[in-house]
Amino acid sequence: MLFLLAAGLTLVFGIMDMINLGTALYMLGAYFMASFVQMTGSFWLGLPLALGAPRCWRGAEIVAPAPLYGPTI
Repeated sequence: MLFLLAAGLTLVFGIMDMINLGTALYMLGAYFMASFVQMTGSFWLGLPLALGAPRCWRGAEIVAPAPLYGPTI
């Protein structure tokens, strides 16, 4: 479900020519969770992987793409 959310958001922001790299981490989190659930069979142990990946982006966004946005108003 997270993959569909991320794919839709990526398409919408791509059409608007807006820089938004955060939705890619939803896809990454969904992939990590699906891989972990397939290896271990435990949905509940994989859930923090899916929910934790997008939260890591906020800290990295300050350093990585912030100069691309330009000055804030």
